[in-house]
Amino acid sequence: MLTVTENGEIYNPFFRFMARFIFGYHATMQKYLKALGKKLGEDAEIIVT
Repeated sequence: MLTVTENGEIYNPFFRFMARFIFGYHATMQKYLKALGKKLGEDAEIIVT
């Protein structure tokens, strides 16, 4: 099991809007973890809390 914790702030209101409604806060992390699981030959189950 791998746990990734990301702490950060988005100060610019435009980018905060884009992150919340267009891209999503977890999209990049989910893509990275799926690719890591594939490279390691594992099925990646991503649980966002």
